[in-house]
Amino acid sequence: AIDIIIFDPPRKGLDRKIIETVSKAKIKKIIYASCDPITQKRDVELFLEKGYRFSFLQPFDMFPQTFHIENVIILEMK
Repeated sequence: AIDIIIFDPPRKGLDRKIIETVSKAKIKKIIYASCDPITQKRDVELFLEKGYRFSFLQPFDMFPQTFHIENVIILEMK
């Protein structure tokens, strides 16, 4: 069984089929890095509906002097 999975999708975020597959597999921990907080929020809300909870959130200023950030979120199965 897979205990942990790491995502770093393009700006468009994750495909809903991936979210469904991961949720059905009951993978214990998801590490989700994203450069687009809007699509990351959308995807994380879907994971929360599927029984995951937040355990960590950290923004990183990878591009100083710009408004761009990289977020890393860790979700865990309840």
